[in-house]
Amino acid sequence: LGLYISASIWFKLRGQVGWGLGFTLVGTAITLAINYLGIPWYGYYAAAWAHLACYGVMFWLCYGVGQYHMPVPYRIGRLLLYGGLVAPVVVGRPWGVAALGLGGYVGVVLGALGLVVAFERGVPIRWATSPRPG
Repeated sequence: LGLYISASIWFKLRGQVGWGLGFTLVGTAITLAINYLGIPWYGYYAAAWAHLACYGVMFWLCYGVGQYHMPVPYRIGRLLLYGGLVAPVVVGRPWGVAALGLGGYVGVVLGALGLVVAFERGVPIRWATSPRPG
């Protein structure tokens, strides 16, 4: 939702709010379809995935159309990098807590957060390596 709101500023500034209606209708159709098909089998999980899919598609549509009408140099690489760091932590939570215990899982979450902070501050990250022989 936050990404969509950030990307949707272009049609509000240009007074073309009809685009927002179109994006909302697409998001509504996605939400209804996933809920209708998924809730009988997956319950609330289907509703959560429908919500994620809805805002994801709305963001990418708004971003794509917005780059044509009012280009903004978003750092898409960083967005994908941080999404790639966060997604396994969020999706793997039930298994992570079961495998690592709550304390170990919190350590993984803090480690991912530390990587994000290090990338944002430009801190060079040196991965542990084995010493060179001889």
